[in-house]
Amino acid sequence: MKNSIFSPGANPKQSLGRRGELHAQLILKNAGWRIITTNWRAGRFAEIDIIAREPGNTLVFVEVKTRKKPMADFGFVNSGFDSIGRRKKEKIMIAASLFMAKYRYLSCACRFDAIIVYYPINYEYKTIDGLPEPEVNHVVGIF
Repeated sequence: MKNSIFSPGANPKQSLGRRGELHAQLILKNAGWRIITTNWRAGRFAEIDIIAREPGNTLVFVEVKTRKKPMADFGFVNSGFDSIGRRKKEKIMIAASLFMAKYRYLSCACRFDAIIVYYPINYEYKTIDGLPEPEVNHVVGIF
């Protein structure tokens, strides 16, 4: 069984990442998107964080990155996208092609988005519990 944010075996980085993915899913659902699947793996090659259909019926492959930011840095957020490099993009595109072929979405319009979730962190306590909602940056058609 995968570690969840509630699992004692999850390390803090995994817990933060999982929390960011859950928050991104909630935002998409509240915007009327239908989540098809999450954490879809193309074998050991690549993983797609969220595969969903937006209200316009476009199939969207979403890469979610979660970051910690001190409150003083909010408003000047730009990190997160830098970790989606050329190799990562290639892997996501190949995995998306495999998903579309396997589940017969070949004639469907698709695109690739990124959602960066920035959690404010109180460095003194090293926790995210009880702190304000994260800042979210959803970029449509990232590549």
